[in-house]
Amino acid sequence: MTPKERFAKFEKIRAHFKDQDNALLAKGKLAMGETSFGFWGTTNMNDAYELFKRIGLDKKKHLIDLGSGDGRIVAIASLFTKAVGIEGDETFVEKGKKAKKQLTLKNMKLKQKDYYDENLEQYDIVFMFPDKEFDDKIVEKLKKEFKGTLYIYNNLYLPKGLKKGKTIRIEQLPIASYVIDEKQ
Repeated sequence: MTPKERFAKFEKIRAHFKDQDNALLAKGKLAMGETSFGFWGTTNMNDAYELFKRIGLDKKKHLIDLGSGDGRIVAIASLFTKAVGIEGDETFVEKGKKAKKQLTLKNMKLKQKDYYDENLEQYDIVFMFPDKEFDDKIVEKLKKEFKGTLYIYNNLYLPKGLKKGKTIRIEQLPIASYVIDEKQ
């Protein structure tokens, strides 16, 4: 896919989720809130697209978004590489699957499950917008199973015990990276 074709597809993804967010606003609700798995908030789609361009995601094999919500970041990532979203909330997974079908996104997959139950060995990029402090369980899981780069959107919560890489700033918003390898 050429950069121009990718951007055209991105515009369709952005419009789809903007319509979804506007439907919530029409009901007096924001695109955020509590779920049975934690707090759900959205990553800025423009930021995600720019991040994926900057890191050369099209040269990577497989991205996973842990806590993928409605799948918007997985949809964008699927324009660059194979992308999987793990989300516990069934309603969000169904919204994401609907978007995948409507937008004909072949490289996108969503799984309804707890991300602690997903084996991370096959992925070379992990993306997260955490809603709480990292616990020891996820840090140990990353060290044991994952070899690649972890990107944390918005620096609100950062993992302890992992070697921090560079911070990428997009429109002044920080996205921290952690390269996880055998030396961790």
